[in-house]
Amino acid sequence: MIKEKIITSPVSNFDETGMKVNGVRHWLHVASNNKYTCYFAHSKRGTEAFNAMGILPEFKGIAVHDGWKSYNGYECDHALCNAHLQRELTGIEENYKQIWAKEMKELLTEIKKYTDECKE
Repeated sequence: MIKEKIITSPVSNFDETGMKVNGVRHWLHVASNNKYTCYFAHSKRGTEAFNAMGILPEFKGIAVHDGWKSYNGYECDHALCNAHLQRELTGIEENYKQIWAKEMKELLTEIKKYTDECKE
């Protein structure tokens, strides 16, 4: 039921993080929307795992993710996760001393705050 709720959602979030299973590297895949979360452990990080999880191959909404290349093979709309974007901007600011990156981070933070206030 949870998979179906995420598949039919207009917007869902997708991510993965490394973990150990019996001392061996695996990936914990996560798919979620505003009400449901599905966790799925797999030995692979990319397409093989996404297909085995069974959500992305059927998903037709907006997939919010970190921009990792494997996500782009699925026929849905794609959006970059704000938290991942802010990390990229921090890297640009710190490594290349680009002021615009700091300003963009501040703007995104301000937009998020305003959005949260409007939701209340």
